[in-house]
Parts: sequence; C-alpha cells; structure tokens
Amino acid sequence: MSSPHINANIQETETGIFYHVKLHVVPRVGDEIELFSYTEQRDKKPPVKNYKVVSIRHDIHESTDAIPISKNGAHSIVIYVEPV
Repeated sequence: MSSPHINANIQETETGIFYHVKLHVVPRVGDEIELFSYTEQRDKKPPVKNYKVVSIRHDIHESTDAIPISKNGAHSIVIYVEPV
C-alpha cells in the first residue's frame, strides 16, 4: 500500500477535540472508525477512540497561474465524529 497522502483532522462534534491524521481514503458519513491516538497514550489516557462519522468538510483554495502564491492550491479536510 502506498504511503498516506491525504492530510485531515478528525474532530469530535461535542468537545471540539481534534486529531491530525494522514489517510489513504476519506471515510464516508455513517462509517464507524477506530482511532489510535499516540498523544492520548503519551498523556496516560486511553488511546483507542471509537467514532461514527457525522459530516465531512473540504476546504479548497483556488489555484490560478495569474497569482503565483496560489499555484499549488490547497485542500484540507475535517472529519466530524461522535463517540460510539
């Protein structure tokens, strides 16, 4: 399998807590996911989180040759989840 190339945040809808992740595929609304958090493990908290995806937001920036700073564009994803 190729290395992950989709940067995203998984964010809890109720608490606002979020985790930076790198994905191969973006989960769909309704999917259940299990997240392992090294940050939680480091902080001596339970590292495994079980969530259901409730919505997904794509933030996309225009890319135009007329404005050099925009040449590569930008795409970020926020996956909103609730605990299951």
